[in-house]
Amino acid sequence: MTEPLDMIRAMRDQGETIPPAPPEPPPDEGGPGDEPPGGLPPDCPVVPLGVCGDQYHYLDALLQHRVLSAKDHSRNNLMSLYGAALDGWGTPLAWVHFPRKVQNKATGEWEITGIKAEIAADTMMRVCARAGVWSALDRMRGSGAWLGGDGQLILHAGDALVVAEAGQRPRAEPPGRFGGHIYPAAPPCPRPDPHRQAGGKDGPAAQLLTLLQSWAWRRSEIDAYLMLGWVGAAMIGGATDWRAIAWVTGDLGTGKSTLQTSLKHLFGGALLQSPDATAAAVRQTLGYASLPVLIDEAEPDPDSRKMADLIKLARNAATGALALRGGADHQASQFVVRSAFLFGSILVPPLQRQDRSRIVVLDLDPLTGSMEPEGLAPRKLEQLGRRLLRRIVDHWPRLEETLGAYRAAMAEAGYSARGRDVYGTLLACADLLLHDALPASDDEETGTAAWIDKLGRAGVLSEEREGLARNECLEYLLTTELESPTDRKRYLIGDWIARAANRGPWATDPDQRDHARRVLLLAGLRLQPHGGQEYLAVANAHRGLARIFERTEWQSRSGLDGPWRQVLRRVPGHIVCDKTIWFGTASRATLVPLDVCVPPAGSHSSAADRDSDRDKADAAYSLAPDPLAP
Repeated sequence: MTEPLDMIRAMRDQGETIPPAPPEPPPDEGGPGDEPPGGLPPDCPVVPLGVCGDQYHYLDALLQHRVLSAKDHSRNNLMSLYGAALDGWGTPLAWVHFPRKVQNKATGEWEITGIKAEIAADTMMRVCARAGVWSALDRMRGSGAWLGGDGQLILHAGDALVVAEAGQRPRAEPPGRFGGHIYPAAPPCPRPDPHRQAGGKDGPAAQLLTLLQSWAWRRSEIDAYLMLGWVGAAMIGGATDWRAIAWVTGDLGTGKSTLQTSLKHLFGGALLQSPDATAAAVRQTLGYASLPVLIDEAEPDPDSRKMADLIKLARNAATGALALRGGADHQASQFVVRSAFLFGSILVPPLQRQDRSRIVVLDLDPLTGSMEPEGLAPRKLEQLGRRLLRRIVDHWPRLEETLGAYRAAMAEAGYSARGRDVYGTLLACADLLLHDALPASDDEETGTAAWIDKLGRAGVLSEEREGLARNECLEYLLTTELESPTDRKRYLIGDWIARAANRGPWATDPDQRDHARRVLLLAGLRLQPHGGQEYLAVANAHRGLARIFERTEWQSRSGLDGPWRQVLRRVPGHIVCDKTIWFGTASRATLVPLDVCVPPAGSHSSAADRDSDRDKADAAYSLAPDPLAP
């Protein structure tokens, strides 16, 4: 207690003047420079959205989506949330809301010189936490088309929302909160033309169709029309249940790159286009947008997973499937892509069955003579794209009925549900762009039956049925070479089965039959009669089969039932054998009808034909001596 008094006496004795205590700041009275009890001031341009873990989500003064962690609530970041917002006197609004006051020594008045960052950070995080837990995955919608809660079409054009509702003129809304979702501001995209657009031969869709027909499509009757449908589907990709995937392929000089460049101008840059992209880059660049994606130079690369990952991304985007990825920080990330994809390449890489059924392949033939695509100037293409957007906006209310009409017609013709999704969506979107009324089933030119007939003549239905009937696992098995351990001869397994069954060119040859049956046993295969018919018995678990299917999607670990068992049980007419069969060891098996594997008995008319065919088949398999043979 004596030390402060001693210091004061010492200062007095030395003649120093004790400085007066500074006056107290004026009391807070709830004015514009103070935080009201409820949270942020009413004129605050920053919108706290909520919290997810350590991430605080905001809309800043420009209505952009911003994410700050707790430690990122620094002075500069908080000032950047306010952007250029000023009060009526030209003072930064953040200074007014969270003032740091300093007394002017000359006048004795208190002046605002900045913000109290710690108070601003505490307030922001508290108000954000008060908004509750918030997930951007479910609520955030970027640039592109979206489906509103009442069925309306919402086109997010970056700096505005164009809302299309049945029976009403399209209207513009500012970005931000709308209908329970957040539409953050983004770079501007082309908006629909302000005027209604005609259909038929005088409309923008007919003009685009004429342009597309200047390419040399192999299926000239339908491919340009399907490409028109892809354009319409890509414009509203985020608002539909199914997003179209198309693959344009052709040799050098067929105009693939020209087509993609024309589409880039048509969409006014409101897309993602690249000749060299990875799936992760596409996903991260899109963010929460539903803009279409164009991938040029999508050539097969056997040494890279890049193209396979892009195709998988497009497959997930077709249905808007949720994808999960783990991170190095042991935090999982979730994302959903809702974009229509268009690939272009000289060759289409090998596609898995689930991908082939989702992708429409459009072949281009070489351009001959003076023939070349009749392009338009970039500005005219962009104007054409805006007119097409207006067609989509005005006719959006009838999309569901139009799609239903095409799906019903395709179902009656025998198309699968997947085929109705893929081709029905393209036909319905092209119909929306071209016509003003629902399609009639009996119209000879534009009716649903007419277009289903055109698809049939182009071979679409037969290709789909072939895809449904194919069993790739069985094809792989039958076309795999198998070597005899005694004479080192190699034949395809399908030929070993024909020899074992005395069918084809090896009929009535008992020596071939017995030898082939012994070879098949080594591979976990044998002929098995059942109910008066012949079957190929395929063991459920066998080391020989495991070696055959090694490094394929049907591979298996030793001692476990192979995935081939599941796939072969999709072959029409198969039988699940309840009892064990001898394959050198007892194993349960799947019985595949023998007629599915080799030509049926009696398919050769005479012994002379069989002898000739056998000689030709043996000659085809005459191999050079094996240098490793003893």
